[in-house]
Amino acid sequence: MKINIAKASLTTLLLSFPFNFIVLSGMGNIYLSTLMVLFQFLVMLVLTKGRLVNNNITLIAVLVFSLVFFSTGINILSNKMLINEQITKTVIYFQNVLALILMTYYIRALSLKYILNLFLVIVIFVSLRVFLEEPDHVFRLSVLWGERIEAEFVAGVNTFAIFNGLGLVISFFYLKKKSLRIFLCLLFLLIILLTMSRGALIAAVFTLFITALYDVKRETFNAIIKYSVIGVIAGMAILIFSGKMDEIVYQLNTRFLSFLDGKTSLDTFFAGRGTLIGYVFNEFINSSIFQMLFGHGNGSMDFTIPETGQEFETSHLVVFDILYRNGLVLTLLYLYLLFVILYRFLKRRKREKIVLFGLFVFFHLELLVNPMIFSAQSGWLYSLFLILFIKQDKLNFNEER
Repeated sequence: MKINIAKASLTTLLLSFPFNFIVLSGMGNIYLSTLMVLFQFLVMLVLTKGRLVNNNITLIAVLVFSLVFFSTGINILSNKMLINEQITKTVIYFQNVLALILMTYYIRALSLKYILNLFLVIVIFVSLRVFLEEPDHVFRLSVLWGERIEAEFVAGVNTFAIFNGLGLVISFFYLKKKSLRIFLCLLFLLIILLTMSRGALIAAVFTLFITALYDVKRETFNAIIKYSVIGVIAGMAILIFSGKMDEIVYQLNTRFLSFLDGKTSLDTFFAGRGTLIGYVFNEFINSSIFQMLFGHGNGSMDFTIPETGQEFETSHLVVFDILYRNGLVLTLLYLYLLFVILYRFLKRRKREKIVLFGLFVFFHLELLVNPMIFSAQSGWLYSLFLILFIKQDKLNFNEER
């Protein structure tokens, strides 16, 4: 029996998410997922006899990484206070680049059907681990940080919500069997609600309606209306039979709707992220010309806001993080890439691409509030999907490989 090395490699790689753990701790935690990315890269490099890196995307990725590596090195020489953070984040950038290169090979060897179905299974495994490890946190529906789902193996509760949001998008826009589609959609939506992740819930709702409009036949929009009714009925049934309707409604109102009554400011509702963004932008415009162009370094975000005493390592807005860490040059290149991807989606509007468009919309709505791409545990997941978006017109949509 001949083994498909691409299937084996991608499956093993993605399984590192639900089975992730800290292998070594020290200057920075080294996770199983990081080692698995490096291991799979080396294995595939040998098995493909170098063909893995023989493409334009690899060349561009290496050039971009070389640029951020060089600029980070310059910043370390001028300020050694954050050397540990700079090195740690540079390793994360490196694993993201390796995942990007790996995915360029996987999409040539595997069908989109296999990739999406595999990821759905992985999301279910990730959720099962959380339910098994954190049963008290899962059903607490609390807004207190100490009582929310932790899910540190995938970089915390909000990233865990991203996994389920991606699963929701794939289930709704890709699965053909209606019973399975309804079951998984309701399951992933319920889990997102249990995480109390405002970003994931808002992104999921907006994604469903935005993506429905992408469907030239409007069949998806009609399906959303129908499934929304089913979801409301199912949700009401759960509230009634749980016996905790008052508590759940109170928590949902506190977590998701509190700013509407005027008692909570919009900035407070979003956990002070407006203040963070303003502070980061202020620091950026007071930087040197070199730092404006090429950034302060991959691990340079370590601030304390004087007025509030709040400490943070991110603005929670990925574009601003890239701007501060890697400068104007890389930020403009990143925004240009997103524009090109979106232009391709809209120019070559096909119903078969609707699931990819949905994933693109959800991911980038989430990245407005969740900087998961800088996490050691699962930041490289974005690299895998980014290649799907870039190569959207060259994917194998139908044929099973």
